[in-house]
Amino acid sequence: MIYFTSVNPVYNENDFKETISQKKEELHKWHMNLVSSLNNIVNKEYIENSNGDKFYPAESNSEQAGTDYGFNEKIKLWQTFNLTKYAMTDSMKIK
Repeated sequence: MIYFTSVNPVYNENDFKETISQKKEELHKWHMNLVSSLNNIVNKEYIENSNGDKFYPAESNSEQAGTDYGFNEKIKLWQTFNLTKYAMTDSMKIK
C-alpha cells in the first residue's frame, strides 16, 4: 500500500465540536463529488523499473484498488499493478 499525508489536516483537536462537524461534512461532500465525477486524487499511475519498462494498474476490484480519505490527515491509496517478480529490478519508480 502507498500512504499519502495531506498538507492540511481536516480539523484540529482544539476546534469546537460544531467546527469539527462542519469540516467533516465538507470533506464528505468533496469526496462524494470526487466519486460521482469518477475522478480520483491519484490517476495515470504506473511503476517503472530500471530498464524503463512500465507497468500499469491491473483491472481490479475494490479489494485490490481504492482510496480512503480519512479525517486524520491521511489519504490511503492502494493499487494492484501488472508486475511480476520476473520484471522487478533493484530500483523501481512509482509515477
